[in-house]
Amino acid sequence: ATLFVVASVGMAVGGGQYVLAVVATLLIIGVLLLLGGIERGLNLKVLLYAYEVSGPSAEETEAKVNEVLEPLHSLMLNTQLAPTPRHVRIHFECEGTRKHQARVLKGLKESGAFESVAALGPVQAE
Repeated sequence: ATLFVVASVGMAVGGGQYVLAVVATLLIIGVLLLLGGIERGLNLKVLLYAYEVSGPSAEETEAKVNEVLEPLHSLMLNTQLAPTPRHVRIHFECEGTRKHQARVLKGLKESGAFESVAALGPVQAE
């Protein structure tokens, strides 16, 4: 369908119907924005979000993160450890809808097992 929409705008421009092409382009952009809003509102899109937590040791902190994620049926993806002399930072990603990500962040913050918890936002999937 997208191909035909783009082709119709191109044919309008090619035929000298510039006003029609501009109106069609604005209509297309409006419909795409509306569909994006509906998709967000219905909580349909699955995104990859990045989080960072810090704790006393890698094993203990990783176990606590998994303890929080287990009831939500989530996994730590693309985990990276950054040890420092005082603590360890764990950067990981988690997959889910916007509501699911809110539950993950709430669970991490309410657990009280971490020195700090930060949601780093959505990650572009490769």
